[in-house]
Amino acid sequence: MAQSSLSVVGAGAAQLRMLVNEEDETMSDVNKALILGRLGFDPEMRATKAGAPIAQLRVATNEWSGSGAERKERTEWHRITLFGRLAEISRDYLKRGSLVYVEGRIRTSEWIDKDGKKHRTTEIVGDVIRMLDGKGVRRVETQSGVAVPKAKAQTPLGESRDLFEGSPREGLAPRKAA
Repeated sequence: MAQSSLSVVGAGAAQLRMLVNEEDETMSDVNKALILGRLGFDPEMRATKAGAPIAQLRVATNEWSGSGAERKERTEWHRITLFGRLAEISRDYLKRGSLVYVEGRIRTSEWIDKDGKKHRTTEIVGDVIRMLDGKGVRRVETQSGVAVPKAKAQTPLGESRDLFEGSPREGLAPRKAA
């Protein structure tokens, strides 16, 4: 096995090294999007033909340019699509204005409408979502297609406890905070 001449440091170094083929020092492709922003609208729900839930989120991110009186804000809108349990959780816990962090992959779709006009859209298919509003940060991610919420909330006595109980196979039931 050849020694790699790629030198990587920092938080993502181990993940990046895993992508490098030691034999010929080529890298695997990476399709990863990270978005931190606010929902512009409540999640829009629909379902696949088989009945699986799909949530469509529209998340706004802001960029600032210039300084002082010349400072200007630019808003970029992102389409986020969530499937299965992630879609259900977003329906139950997110609303317009919610601050969210989303990890996923970028997907571009093309189609032709009834009039023969070609359309193209780009979206992010979410794999991980963190709800950053409220008393606790809630992280939800998929593992082999199963959503696994990890949530904490403050009880009236100030102690931290899980908001969800049960395993992914048993289903996830929100636990009422005491």
